[in-house]
Amino acid sequence: MKSNYLLYYIIHLINNGHKWQYQNLNGSGKPPVLWLSSLQIIALIIAITFLFVQPDGLLHENIIDYVLSSLSILTGIYLSLIVFIYDRYKVINFNEMSDTKKIRTWNFYSQLFSLTSYSIILAILVIVILISALLFGVRTNIFNYEFTSHITFVSFVLFLKISLIVLIRVAFIYFLFDFFILCLYIVSGIFQFVSSDMKDNRPNKMIPNTKSAFIILWSENKVAFITSWFFIIIIGCLVAGYLFLSLFDYCKLE
Repeated sequence: MKSNYLLYYIIHLINNGHKWQYQNLNGSGKPPVLWLSSLQIIALIIAITFLFVQPDGLLHENIIDYVLSSLSILTGIYLSLIVFIYDRYKVINFNEMSDTKKIRTWNFYSQLFSLTSYSIILAILVIVILISALLFGVRTNIFNYEFTSHITFVSFVLFLKISLIVLIRVAFIYFLFDFFILCLYIVSGIFQFVSSDMKDNRPNKMIPNTKSAFIILWSENKVAFITSWFFIIIIGCLVAGYLFLSLFDYCKLE
């Protein structure tokens, strides 16, 4: 594929990924005023706040390794999901569907395909930023530098360097949060389509409500019910105590 076609399809993919973040399965929905959704604005605020919380660097190298591993695994899963989506799409018979069902089904697969592909692009972008931070990462505290009234070539180059560092750090946090926001959009889109389809095929006769499992266990064997909850509470307290002591020891070491 030629580079100009590659750039065209990437831009087209980003536009579709952005469009399906605010459109529902009926194809309706207004784009956000500032091009960013409310969740993305919150992610941008968190990214800017991160500059003041961690002014001397992105993240610890161990955390970078964890993020790289997680994104690599999720990217592989999303690539498999894209192939699965296309295989499922090819076997759909749209001629047997009503017009409304046909539109909702096509929109669902288009939304799922676009958001999943867009998530992969974001994951690759974050991975490139993290690899760059590992290769060329120097823990630079941006608050150790001040503006000067006397502009020289050295100060101008230093200004560009600090600006690039700030831009990389903000982009890393924002795109990382945006990746997980897209995961929420994908899950909510799947839930919307599946729940709507299940609602359309809901049987007229439903099973009457039955008693809760806790009420049944209490009525049949009160001793077993009390004993089970006793052990559950004891195990929960032991786990909570272990986590608390581990956190306390970690704080002492710090």
